[in-house]
Amino acid sequence: MTSFEITYFALSLTGLAVLCTIVWQMGAAMADCPATGRAAKAGALTILTGFAAIGAGIVALVAALFPILTAGGLSPLYTALGFTGIALGIGFTFAAGRLQAVVLEAANRATQPADTMSHSTGITGTEQAPV
Repeated sequence: MTSFEITYFALSLTGLAVLCTIVWQMGAAMADCPATGRAAKAGALTILTGFAAIGAGIVALVAALFPILTAGGLSPLYTALGFTGIALGIGFTFAAGRLQAVVLEAANRATQPADTMSHSTGITGTEQAPV
């Protein structure tokens, strides 16, 4: 492994770890709400796991492009870090938006009265569901 590759992996994986920590901290901050706390924690953990797996794949995929970048006369370290930063940034934006959507959906469910949930199935509190 060359020093470019070692530096690339160190910086990219550090960036990925920082973004994962931020996703986790957002979920922890949203978990303070009694109505949506459980959904925020579960959503943050699920989204964090997916983001970390996809992010690690991006880091590895861009590292596989090092021979092409070197042959093209580009600085492989800066080009690879740029591609990785853009890809992780887009993924982070999606992860943050998805976490917000999970918490918003939980909040909407928590504020609905009990009757409105039964109307969607056509079952009231006194009827039995057909078997």
